Amino acid sequence: MGSEIEVEAPTKIGRTVEVDESRIIDAGKRLENAGKSVTKWGLRNAVGAGNPSRLMRVWEAYKAENGEVVVVAANAEEAPSLPPEVEDGLRVMLGEVNRGIEQLIRNSNAIAVRVADMRVKTQYDAAKAAQVNAENELSEAEAALDQADQRITDLSAETKQQSTLIRELTGQHEKIKAEHEQLVKQHKETLGKKEQLEDKITTLADVNAGQKTALDIAQNENKNLKAEIDRLRVVEEKLNATNQDLATKSAELKSALQQNEKQEKQLNELIVRETQLKDLLDKARLETETHKAQSALLTTQHEEQKERAEKAEQDNASLHEFIAKQAEELGAANANLAALSKQATELKY
Repeated sequence: MGSEIEVEAPTKIGRTVEVDESRIIDAGKRLENAGKSVTKWGLRNAVGAGNPSRLMRVWEAYKAENGEVVVVAANAEEAPSLPPEVEDGLRVMLGEVNRGIEQLIRNSNAIAVRVADMRVKTQYDAAKAAQVNAENELSEAEAALDQADQRITDLSAETKQQSTLIRELTGQHEKIKAEHEQLVKQHKETLGKKEQLEDKITTLADVNAGQKTALDIAQNENKNLKAEIDRLRVVEEKLNATNQDLATKSAELKSALQQNEKQEKQLNELIVRETQLKDLLDKARLETETHKAQSALLTTQHEEQKERAEKAEQDNASLHEFIAKQAEELGAANANLAALSKQATELKY
């Protein structure tokens, strides 16, 4: 509560004692060195005796000789000090009150800081966990998107292969169909020749059964006809084999067409799935950016909370100084009351 002023022991209550001017001047200097205003009651309290008005006149005369002007505030009058036992009790009481208030403020500030730190930490942990989840979802979505892209690439290659196979099978089908039509045409022509030869043999047999030459000719033609028939059977067998091959190729072509349609359907589904995954990826990226922004905001709030805690510490120190000042003013007021009581006692005698 500031520097203490040495006070001379008061004289016995009774007639005011004249005090040497040097004592008065020394007391005024001690008050100035202590940073206090020099008032008549301050001088009376420091000297411990004498008339307060005379003490002030001596001090003003001393200051005037040194070219200084004494300015006394209207409310700066001080009263004599309290009795030692009262002043000691007051100091103890004010010290306990100050310590209690200071401890209460420190405890309240510590609790507020802990609660704020816990709240910030909880929010930060939640935001951090949400950010980790969003990043995991983002990684999974990117992996699924890569798989979908690879599947689309594979299906596109398979579709191209199926399209090439379909074109080849279609060409083979057309070629086999043309050969089949040619063989059918040849078969019909051979059958026509066979009928003509048979009719000719019958005619020749009826006209001249004894004509050996004609018979030989007919027999030769019959051999030729048999050879042609044998060739025709070979052609027919080849035609049947061609028909079977054609049926097989047609079945393969039909299966390839169905497989191609199935792959096109899968490709369309994968394209739709890829679009959905891209939307999910964009959403996950947006959530990740949002969680990062929340984490940054929580960090800023935590820093602000620290600044507020530091400011609270400064305010606590200021409050402690204010309490100390108020306690000092309270002591001065009590001293004024004691001085007035003492003055009334002196005036009474």
